[in-house]
Amino acid sequence: MLDNQRGNTLITVMITSLVVITLGMAVLSASIGGAKRTEVRETDIDITYDGLRLVDEMTADLSAKLSLDSFKIQNISAAGLTAKLSTYFTSRQSQLSAGDSISCVNVVDVTSDTPKYLISGVENQCLGDTISGLQTFGIDPARQLTRVLEFVVAVETPENQEGTVSRTIRKRVILSPLPGFLKYAAGAEEETILNGSPNIAGNVFGKKVTIDKNAHYQLTDGNDKEIETPYSSIFGDIYIDSSKAKYIEVMDYLTADKFYHNRLPQLKNDSQFIEVEFEKTINEQINVIQQEQGFTQTSTLEELPDELVRSIKNAYSFTPASFPGSPALESLDGLLDEDLVSQVDSLSYKLIDRSTDSNIQVPGDLVISSVSSNLNFPGKIIADGDIYIIGNQNIALNDVIATGDIHLINLNGAMTVKGDIISGGSINIQGNSNFLFKKDTLTNETGYMLAGTSLNIESLDSASTIIGNIIAGGQLFIQGNSNEGDLPEDDEVIFDSVIYSGGEAFISNLNISGSEENTKQLILLAGGKLTMTRMNEYKNFVQSEEGDDFNGIVRDTSIKPLKAFFYTNEMAELYGVGSLFHIDGGVFAHHTLKINAIRGEISNIREADLYSTKIDQDLHYSRFNINYNRDILLQKIDALPKTESLSLFSDEVSVQ
Repeated sequence: MLDNQRGNTLITVMITSLVVITLGMAVLSASIGGAKRTEVRETDIDITYDGLRLVDEMTADLSAKLSLDSFKIQNISAAGLTAKLSTYFTSRQSQLSAGDSISCVNVVDVTSDTPKYLISGVENQCLGDTISGLQTFGIDPARQLTRVLEFVVAVETPENQEGTVSRTIRKRVILSPLPGFLKYAAGAEEETILNGSPNIAGNVFGKKVTIDKNAHYQLTDGNDKEIETPYSSIFGDIYIDSSKAKYIEVMDYLTADKFYHNRLPQLKNDSQFIEVEFEKTINEQINVIQQEQGFTQTSTLEELPDELVRSIKNAYSFTPASFPGSPALESLDGLLDEDLVSQVDSLSYKLIDRSTDSNIQVPGDLVISSVSSNLNFPGKIIADGDIYIIGNQNIALNDVIATGDIHLINLNGAMTVKGDIISGGSINIQGNSNFLFKKDTLTNETGYMLAGTSLNIESLDSASTIIGNIIAGGQLFIQGNSNEGDLPEDDEVIFDSVIYSGGEAFISNLNISGSEENTKQLILLAGGKLTMTRMNEYKNFVQSEEGDDFNGIVRDTSIKPLKAFFYTNEMAELYGVGSLFHIDGGVFAHHTLKINAIRGEISNIREADLYSTKIDQDLHYSRFNINYNRDILLQKIDALPKTESLSLFSDEVSVQ
């Protein structure tokens, strides 16, 4: 009997066909889904690009607007600037909103404590209720011309395209009458020279930028040496301010082979760079203090010492009757070295271990000391001569004013200055223990020091704290003592200050940090050469390797960063060979900035030799690091240099 297999064959064919069709449909569906996902992804990229392009256009247009006479500082007021900006952005609303993918455009003013939209209308509130969560900066718009703005652009998928994608692009910009150098991590108005391998996380400026593969350094015997290194690393852009021909010349010179691991920064042109009028600026700051004190204002730095002496003599009457007593100095002599003993022994007026609530106004030199008792002087201490205040126990001071030099020497205990310090000569601070300068006020009023000539701050095996602004008509010295071997750096000055020095500035052998848990910093502007030397000398990062995905920011915290921004009206030459620089801020020179640096660990300068070095450099942290800190734009605005027009500083961009 024969079996009929034709029915089974038909079923097999049908099952096979169904499997093939199912597989085909799955493949087709996957292809269609993949195509749709690709299309949605392309749409996401396209609309995000549209938003980014628009915020860049808004930045460029506003920058151009600021160059017009209507936005010159002489033609605007702090109170009227916000309204002027609101009118400007509202007038451009129709142009800003053009484009199929643009769903909302606005500008949020986050300058003060409360954010607000500059283009009115509920339909323009791109961030809705989330506007209250934006970071604000607590700047008083009724007093300041600085504005912090958030450009907000919302984009979404056009109606004729697949998928639903929406993005919000935000870009922060800062408008301020501040000079251009504050935009940059490092640079110079003339020539920026990078010798060896410094590491800069931020933008660099220079009309001329010179690159050298060798770091230069000097031995203690004065001999100049070099060491071959990898090239410099710049995690930012290089800006110049020059003609088109010069721009092309610089672009031809700055090629990838001249940078660390061939990472070539972009080259850009800053046509809005505004320089500092240094002498005018420092005179304006001096005149603010003189006006507050009721002193005659000074026209030039050369006149400052004599004018301060005349003003102090005119403002106060000096009589021995105001002095509470003249005890002997034997108890103080044992605390001082021989040179200092001879100086204070000859002084006219002496007050040892005795306080007074009244003002002290003496017609001669004065010494006050807390040898064995805590002292408090809530009144002013004024002398027509030199003042020596020597603390061995706790001593609290208010205003200290002298026609001569002022010496604040803190041997032990805590020395606290709760007022202002004004000297027709020099101010000399030596902190061997707890020294604090901070104005005692219930308001946010800032204290100040004003020295007719030089100012010297020494912090020796201790941390000194200075909260307030400082002006020295002549030279400035900030220094610690030398630590040998592997001892940690224990000489430190904690700042929340802007310092102007009419002459050279010299910083050595200590660390500079910011007050309020390192959120504040020092801004130093010097009229003469800036020298920084023996900083963290022969110290090394605990983890000196850069690690994967290094973005220019040193993560090792074993070396505390210098919380400071440095400017010199002349030149600066800095060495990261034996020294180790870790600057959270920036460095800029009016004339020439020269940075020399190697990478890796070093324990003796003799290890650095061009022909026989054993230092492992590649993929190691540089010994000269700058991490640009934008906080300088929004802190201490009153004391920073001002320009005749507003500048635009581009800040962070976010896509959500």
